[in-house]
Amino acid sequence: MARPKKSINARAVFELAKIGCSLEEMARVLRCDATTIGRRFRDEIERGQTDLKIRLRRKQISTALKGNVAMLIYLGKQLLGQADKGRTELAREVVFPEGVDDKQIDERVRKLLGRAGYVVAAGPEGRDETPDPAAPSAQVSA
Repeated sequence: MARPKKSINARAVFELAKIGCSLEEMARVLRCDATTIGRRFRDEIERGQTDLKIRLRRKQISTALKGNVAMLIYLGKQLLGQADKGRTELAREVVFPEGVDDKQIDERVRKLLGRAGYVVAAGPEGRDETPDPAAPSAQVSA
């Protein structure tokens, strides 16, 4: 003879799913097996999980619309398909004004590197760029 069905409250399963409980957590609270809950209360679990997702999405959007920059970025990526662009994607093609020769460009680059804390000891072919020891945040990158 088969064992009698355990009485499990469907509303309790829905409420537990609504707060994000796993099947194992629900089983522990309701004192039964996780597969029993999953098999007998699939609809209640799906409705509870859907309710949770809707409430979280509303809160995220509300937080973003109040000016939370991190949430705006996150939702832009998730909902709008936005992505961070790498520096190479942003730079595209560098166009120098006419009449500027290589020496002028090298001098401008040396000045910019100097402002960033680098000392350029050799020309472009020597590639001897060393960080200025007086600048604590200067790092050499390959």
